[in-house]
Amino acid sequence: MIKNFRLSPLYLFFSVFAALVPLNLFAQPLADTQFITHPLHPFSYQQNDQLNGFSVEIVKAMMKNKHVNTDIKMYPFNRAFQMLKEQPNTTLFIIAKRPDREQSMKWIGPIIISDAFFS
Repeated sequence: MIKNFRLSPLYLFFSVFAALVPLNLFAQPLADTQFITHPLHPFSYQQNDQLNGFSVEIVKAMMKNKHVNTDIKMYPFNRAFQMLKEQPNTTLFIIAKRPDREQSMKWIGPIIISDAFFS
């Protein structure tokens, strides 16, 4: 049950991307980068066999701007997170920026800041 919902940068910080790739992600060929997401409505979700959501649209627009044609694939969060940790040149969006993840990933974003929590 959600006990409280407030917007604050101190509790939960969502980013468009979290990646274990070098900081120069966009200096390398984007076609070599795997873009993955997980179901998190309204940011990313599947409807009629198509990926939708405003974070998906942001990534698609970035790829279009760079003239890159690559697929975005959706996986359950646990699988996507494991792929992020194990596979080079992998970008996962959208993911919460937490202290235990902050140093092991490269971050681009945010697209939302929230301190919604469960109790």
